[in-house]
Amino acid sequence: MCLMCNAMVKITKLEAKKLYDDGKEIYLNPSKMRVKSVWHEALKVSKSSVENDIYNAPTFEQLVNNYKYYNCNKEMGLVVYFYKD
Repeated sequence: MCLMCNAMVKITKLEAKKLYDDGKEIYLNPSKMRVKSVWHEALKVSKSSVENDIYNAPTFEQLVNNYKYYNCNKEMGLVVYFYKD
């Protein structure tokens, strides 16, 4: 068990998509960053947390692409890693 990541388990993109589509919570994190640190914390997201009365929830691909555009770079990592509790 990892003390720094509070027992989060790294999962594949396919598993993350299935969990997201089922309405469960997943975490998104750039590849070079720790899941939980002083400077950065993984984004906890579920389908119900990103939708509201005006907008529908984005698809999994839209969510990942938006996260990657705003959070991934050469310093933090160019790839998005997925985690679950």
